[in-house]
Amino acid sequence: MITTDMCLDYIKKYGKDPYGRPVELFPAQKRFLANLCEGKLTNTPRCFGKTFVIDLYCKALDYYTDSIKWGETEADDYISLSEMLEGFGPVKPLSRHCIQDAYNTNAKLAMREYNFDEADFKKAYGEELK
Repeated sequence: MITTDMCLDYIKKYGKDPYGRPVELFPAQKRFLANLCEGKLTNTPRCFGKTFVIDLYCKALDYYTDSIKWGETEADDYISLSEMLEGFGPVKPLSRHCIQDAYNTNAKLAMREYNFDEADFKKAYGEELK
């Protein structure tokens, strides 16, 4: 789970306002951010900066989700390639060739990026990796 402290650390390091200046959240915005991290619904006044804080939260969430792939953050859950593709039927959003090419270029990186191993690839696409 992404924590409030993780979000605040991200915002301190990378957060910028629309003009490129560093972001400093007000105490009420920090409380709103904490509620977002905890999954709480929060009613805010107009002109509070709700969309701005949500955008920063989403950027932090994206950053930490990507950092899982590099071993910098521990994942709370794991969705495999075959699980992702189960609901798509015969038309897959990722072609077998795309993943096969990535695997042939750098197997370890491809398996980390697409969350699969050889058995999962066979389950997802019905054939072996070449």
